[in-house]
Amino acid sequence: MIKSRYNLTKSFGQIFLMIILIIFIFIQSASTVYSQNTPLVTITVIPPMYVSIVDLIGGGLVKVVSPIPPGVDPHTYEGTPQDIQNALKTDLVIVDVIGHLPIASKLVDAAKSSGKPYIILFDELIKRDWRPLKKPSGTDNLHINMDKNVMIFFVEIVREEILKIIREKYPQSYEQASLIINISSQNMINIINSTYTYAESKIKSYNIDKIALYSTASQYLANSIGIDPVYILLEEPEQEPTLQSIEALKNSGARCILILQGQEEYTNVILERIQSIGVKPVIVNVREAILKGVPYLIPVIVADKLVSECSYASSPQINTRSLYTDPYFIALATYSIIVTVLLIAYIFHIGRSRSLRR
Repeated sequence: MIKSRYNLTKSFGQIFLMIILIIFIFIQSASTVYSQNTPLVTITVIPPMYVSIVDLIGGGLVKVVSPIPPGVDPHTYEGTPQDIQNALKTDLVIVDVIGHLPIASKLVDAAKSSGKPYIILFDELIKRDWRPLKKPSGTDNLHINMDKNVMIFFVEIVREEILKIIREKYPQSYEQASLIINISSQNMINIINSTYTYAESKIKSYNIDKIALYSTASQYLANSIGIDPVYILLEEPEQEPTLQSIEALKNSGARCILILQGQEEYTNVILERIQSIGVKPVIVNVREAILKGVPYLIPVIVADKLVSECSYASSPQINTRSLYTDPYFIALATYSIIVTVLLIAYIFHIGRSRSLRR
């Protein structure tokens, strides 16, 4: 009975998220027609997780360049001279932090030398009173990409920078472009809020606790969806757990350990050691979501995986309310549909006015 209710809730949630994605496709299609396939702004972005988000914020008016080839581990890719030259040809360079990905420092140094505008997301976040989580050692955790507030701030920062560039380069197109950018950005923020709210509600409803993290790479995500980890095995994904750390994991009382495949380095031997102490590995493929251009769905993917593999099957606190019946999400869906229809009508009106003038 509980399992069937969970499947029903999961289905409604997936349907809602599909509706939101379809709305995004409409916005992108309409704005691309408006821009006649000629982007007004080009931006270099790393890490790859942010590429699709900037593309959606841009609504067809922005071309996004990623110097890191698809399928390449961004933690080891240092970039080529051509990568740097291509980045300097764009209007803006955006990196998340310095000291995490090797290519980030090279891009920022090149931008400084050439006078190219650049943004270090971490620094901008600090200016907005955001504070990083600490690793067990007490140092700042630079794996910030899946923090809910970071993603929302990122959308706001990118929106502001895009509009600034358009105002300076294409003042005659600013009014129409700002409408598209503002609506696309707000819809992106709505999606981020909805996916994290959905994931947090699922974690809470299914009484999921005593979760350990394989590394600090998932610390921000866990914090954003209401997980208070009982133990963090590794400070960095590239490290290998010691016998002492495995013993500490056992003593933590963790029932499951969350592993983000695509960011974490682990072997079958490590998994066998973890399982041998009675802790179940819950492996979530986040790289696939990033490559498919839907990194904002990672919280939902993680929550569903934890519910299916690490929840108490007989929890009395299970909340079977679905996204489909939640007033917050109904209001969000209605808002998104209304603004999308208005945007399409506005663009159609512009196109019709132009044709009449001819």
